[in-house]
Amino acid sequence: MVDEFVFIVGPPLAAGVAATIGPPAALALTAVIGASGTAALLAQTSTEPAPRPETRLGGRLAITYPGMPAVVLVMAMLGVVFAGVEVTVIATAREGGSVAAAGVVLALWSVSSMLSGLFIGGTQRLPGLPVQLLGGAAATMLLLTPLLFVHSLVGISAVLFFAGAGVSPALIAGFALAARLVPAPALTQALTWTSTAIGVGFAFGAPASGWLVDEISINAGFWVAITAAVVATVAALGGLRSMAHRLGDPGESTDSVRGV
Repeated sequence: MVDEFVFIVGPPLAAGVAATIGPPAALALTAVIGASGTAALLAQTSTEPAPRPETRLGGRLAITYPGMPAVVLVMAMLGVVFAGVEVTVIATAREGGSVAAAGVVLALWSVSSMLSGLFIGGTQRLPGLPVQLLGGAAATMLLLTPLLFVHSLVGISAVLFFAGAGVSPALIAGFALAARLVPAPALTQALTWTSTAIGVGFAFGAPASGWLVDEISINAGFWVAITAAVVATVAALGGLRSMAHRLGDPGESTDSVRGV
């Protein structure tokens, strides 16, 4: 929830500072906030995990465990989704002469994601994690599709306000699965694979969306996001059986992973 709150406050704050003072000021503010957060995290020594004896996994990569390839691919595609939406929203706002408005639109996307995350966290009985991952990816795909038919910033805002509802469930399930699909000694590596996948997806999605915006039309940038959401849904569906088998119970509730 803190993560989504950051994405609600961050974009309009950065866009507002960049528009009123200048892009260097926005970058400087980002650096200060990032450094402050890092220092605050380092100070939390009381929450460090207890040391455990060294355990070797025989050189096996976390991504090779059943179900992990599907999770990593879904997370990478979500990164592409984030890039495609952000690049296209900024391009649309710039075309309309109000770059700062892009931050507000992106914040609306995070609002619905945060609300759906609160719903997931407060629900006692949920389908198994693999089904949650599939549901989040499919919801993201379906809720983003209307972006192909809207061309104004207002219309995009309306679509994104609801489209974020699939993002949080997919991310929650993805990271929870990464923590459950591998042995405990491989936990850090598994979480690194999933978080890095999002960054890699963003790195590929941003230039792809920018190229479509420049060469075809502004709205064409959304094709990248929606295509990636389709791939994420297919990947989650394809890995459903292997993930459920690895967890040992296809209908397992998420109650036991709330401490992850």
